Amino acid sequence: YAGFGYTIITDYLDYLIEDIGYNVHLNFPQSVNSRYAARNVDWRTPPQDLPIVDAMIASDVVYAGAPYVDLANLIHDHLSPQGSFYMVMPEKRHCENDFLTTMEELGFSVRKLLLKDEQYYASPLEDEALGKQYFGLFQEQKFYVYIFSKNSDITQEDFEATLNL
Repeated sequence: YAGFGYTIITDYLDYLIEDIGYNVHLNFPQSVNSRYAARNVDWRTPPQDLPIVDAMIASDVVYAGAPYVDLANLIHDHLSPQGSFYMVMPEKRHCENDFLTTMEELGFSVRKLLLKDEQYYASPLEDEALGKQYFGLFQEQKFYVYIFSKNSDITQEDFEATLNL
């Protein structure tokens, strides 16, 4: 949260909103706790008071059955003209091409970069056996970060600098 003045963390499921609040309170100092909000957001019917923002970050939001067209419209409607949407997604994800096409039709340019650093593929668990059991697929997939921008003047150098590569 350090780089943002105020952070809104969203999910569709109410119990996850409660978990998000608990984890922020548990893991961050009070100064950070006062700079975030956790909200339930349904992409199909977003809250009317959802603000326009300069950055959106998402992971694992495009998959078979997801209302990705509604997500694309929400991003379009709530991302400032100079803003960027950052998304991490494994390769060959169901609906990936449809989502990318939808974003381009809404006027977004897109950059895609392979995440190469081993930390992105490592298990978060100390127990190696459990880590392999629950997170072994991470090592068998490739993950990409996508940056969507309404400003098509972003260069590859700007894109990589944004990611601190």
